[in-house]
Amino acid sequence: MRRIIFVTFAAVLILLPPVIHVPHLAAHAQNDDEWFAYVVHVYGDVLQQELIRVDEDGNTQTYALPVQVARSGPSGFSPDGQLITYCEADDEATQLVMWDIAAERPVWTRNFGPTSACRVSGWGFDPTNKLVAIGIGSDNDHAGDGPHWRIVVLDVSNGDLVYELNDQMESVIAFGLDVFGDVALLPFVKHFADGEIIFVLDPSLGTEYNQLQAYRWTIESGTIELVDYWGSQVADFLPETGEMLMVESDGTTTLSDNLPRGNSLKLVDADGVRTLYQQPDITVMSAMFVNDGQAIFVNGFDAAAFANHFVVITREGEVQDLEIDALSVFPLPARGGFILDKTFYDIDAPIKFQLALHRGGEVDILWQLENDPKTEVDFAVLVFSLPTPAAPDLAPFPEMTLP
Repeated sequence: MRRIIFVTFAAVLILLPPVIHVPHLAAHAQNDDEWFAYVVHVYGDVLQQELIRVDEDGNTQTYALPVQVARSGPSGFSPDGQLITYCEADDEATQLVMWDIAAERPVWTRNFGPTSACRVSGWGFDPTNKLVAIGIGSDNDHAGDGPHWRIVVLDVSNGDLVYELNDQMESVIAFGLDVFGDVALLPFVKHFADGEIIFVLDPSLGTEYNQLQAYRWTIESGTIELVDYWGSQVADFLPETGEMLMVESDGTTTLSDNLPRGNSLKLVDADGVRTLYQQPDITVMSAMFVNDGQAIFVNGFDAAAFANHFVVITREGEVQDLEIDALSVFPLPARGGFILDKTFYDIDAPIKFQLALHRGGEVDILWQLENDPKTEVDFAVLVFSLPTPAAPDLAPFPEMTLP
């Protein structure tokens, strides 16, 4: 799932935070010493890259990568962080590859023939890590007599086809999802658990900026039904509690047209929808559950000040403003807190990048990249953090009191 080129990605961060969906994957069983994160290090004139595994003690292990990996694009990590799945495409065929990170080799490759687009993400893996759902879209030229869109569910271990949903099936035709003219629709799997897949059909082939209708496919019965909220700007989902974060606009924002997100962070749970955070000139670029589900990290952009804006919201209703000394920051959840990717752009400064673990009021720098004047391209991005279970018996987040 890679639509972002690394050099472009780094440059954009200086001026405009990226709009990013970050899957909060269901935590897999793990030992106490097992938490880790992955950083992609890109360097050299030909954009060489390596994947660096960093644990909470700052120990590192480096792996080779066959594909460009970023935070949003044509690849996705398995929930246990052991595999990457990605698409490779040309005019003749679209290949899906399942890559073993530690072994540095493919587990399997599957050929889907010519297509317009292929979409994989961390959200496509089911919590058991045994199945993965992939979206494939084709226009008339690529589809021929075949389906224009498909969701294929594959066995993670060998790539065998287990289930499929496409626009030529009777259940899909009966539901009216087969008539879209000559539009290449790309299915985007947003949730996969308990034998159900929630997806949208994206006519923009992955820009993710649209408010789309979401559907629930119950695999065994083959039924399809409409589902609320998942077609909105979903920022995160906490599997253990069923809570969802989504971003909307309150209609009064003065944000630039270049910022497709809104300024109002909503929480959806069993009690309905309520506002957690809203500021007139703050665009919510991303939001995610952190500290084992006990808090929310909000990554915002202040259009008036043209500056990043970061807050942490606790389940007690406290909103903590964070002062972070970097030009760009990206968070991911970590056990007992959160981890920040901090990028610096001062060419004369000794440090370009830091990976900082925030936990229990303390900050530990786990890894950093220092300037190398001999290297024209040299930067790093945080791309994965091992999911950890949410704390038990979490209190609900209170609604924000709006003026």
